[in-house]
Amino acid sequence: MRTNLYLLISFLCFMNHSVYSQTWKAHDPGYPDPNLGCSSISLVNKDVIWAAHSHYSVTDSLFGFFIDSLSRVTRSVDGGETWNNYFVPIGNPAFVANLMAIDENTAWICGIDGGGAGSRVFKTTDGGQTWNHQASASYDPSASWVNFVHFWNKDLGITMGDPRDGEFEIYTTSDGGANWFRLNGDKIPDPVSGEFGYNGDFDVQGNTIWFGTNKGRIYKSNDFGQSWQVFESGLPDGFFSMGENNRGIFGLTDFSSFSTRMRFTRDGGENWADLTTIPEAGDFWVSSLDFVPGSTAIVLTTVNNSLISGLFRTWVSYDDGLNWILLDIGDNIGWVKFIDPETGWGGRQQNLSGPSNLYEYVGGALQKPSSAVWQAYDPGYPLPNLGCSSIDMVSNNVVWAVHAHFSVNDSLYGFFVDDQCRVARTNDGGQSWKSSFVPMGNPAFVANITAIDANTAWLAGIDGGGGGSKIYKTENGGETWTHQTTAAWDPVASWVDFVHFWSPAKGIAMGDPRDGEYEIYHTANGGQFWTRVDGAKIPIQFPASLVTTMTLTWWAIPFGLVPIRAGFTVL
Repeated sequence: MRTNLYLLISFLCFMNHSVYSQTWKAHDPGYPDPNLGCSSISLVNKDVIWAAHSHYSVTDSLFGFFIDSLSRVTRSVDGGETWNNYFVPIGNPAFVANLMAIDENTAWICGIDGGGAGSRVFKTTDGGQTWNHQASASYDPSASWVNFVHFWNKDLGITMGDPRDGEFEIYTTSDGGANWFRLNGDKIPDPVSGEFGYNGDFDVQGNTIWFGTNKGRIYKSNDFGQSWQVFESGLPDGFFSMGENNRGIFGLTDFSSFSTRMRFTRDGGENWADLTTIPEAGDFWVSSLDFVPGSTAIVLTTVNNSLISGLFRTWVSYDDGLNWILLDIGDNIGWVKFIDPETGWGGRQQNLSGPSNLYEYVGGALQKPSSAVWQAYDPGYPLPNLGCSSIDMVSNNVVWAVHAHFSVNDSLYGFFVDDQCRVARTNDGGQSWKSSFVPMGNPAFVANITAIDANTAWLAGIDGGGGGSKIYKTENGGETWTHQTTAAWDPVASWVDFVHFWSPAKGIAMGDPRDGEYEIYHTANGGQFWTRVDGAKIPIQFPASLVTTMTLTWWAIPFGLVPIRAGFTVL
């Protein structure tokens, strides 16, 4: 009944923001009128792209979106290199619901003449140069509101509008729209009180078509729109997108709180479950959502509320929304449509100034990469806010990690905070974790951990309370840790940098220079006895006065990259 605010308001709040993007390439279709906003995109193939634009405003009044008669369509037949633009006589003022094309010459557009003629469907067969009103889709000019038109081929089509006379107004055609026939109400579940649809809020997979409503319901037909079922999404309102294999997302954006909720279906909309892993915990407005054909990818464009971190973002998920990858921080892109993993387009909403841009997806093919998805695991430490200091992988199943509290400043000993040195270990690939406390000291600093199996590991670190550098070993999966005292680090002058084992017996530990030589120990019996390497076997380090450049070791932490300890490189 009204335009889909979920795909509209978010853009108009931030219309002029734009940065360089490596994911989307801007195209100016060259309209003679400035500041038109994209209302719909239809992709025929890699070369043939259609889009509809108009002027509109944003208010809570249904007819507040009508401004003037400037309803225009642009078309490219060479993949966006050149564009041809045409006027569509929808009315004055004109509102565009959606555009649907089947080839480079044939397309349909539906919308509303706010001047009194009401809902209308138009067709072109000459690439948009002329448009003919298909009057047999007899929407009542005073009581109807058209939401979409769709064609499966040059003959078979459907158009849908809000309820009139107690039933959703649905028309079908089998002759390209020359004759439209309204579907009997007994084929459509009755609407609930106050229920209506949103313009362009529909999706099609094969002979199945869905449309959503302002009551959080989704209507579904498996026979080209000849009969319908209705299902509850579990949300009170919202938007949706459907993909291959009956996968779909229904979402609801709360504009007042800048937050979004989503639900997922795997059976075509009959049953829905909460999607709990949403980018940025759902603190955004949704601009567009599309399932990519021929891929498991789901593309989501959002509006963030932070000018510092970037307003407009493009995300992708390859595992039904369990994990999301940030593809781009760029421009305000909506109406996203893909026809394959490499070919996608989006449109810019109405801008206060500048061209009425369309955006071509120019990122890599949207196929699940082998190593680009990260899954979060909570090792279940009893204390919050521990930071990871080191990880060692024994196999696909056995992983060890060590965590501690630390601060970041320019003092070497400023990283010591308290005695919380803890180790986590999994032997089932992260499904379950066992954690333990290591009595490194108070305050404790962690250098690294090395492990050779699910039970045996060594940990190097420093007791900032005076105990100096230490090496600990466990042989029972971390339940207990034994201090290996024969690595005779001086508690005042030594600083251990790492420990490593090649086998249960053979290992090495290294520290900064002491008495003119790097402090290196080796063991051949698992660390029961450590022996310092003779200085004659270690090259002499340069004195500090010869240092000419400094490098920094960096850690990735939630708020960025920071140096945790200065090291030196000699030229």
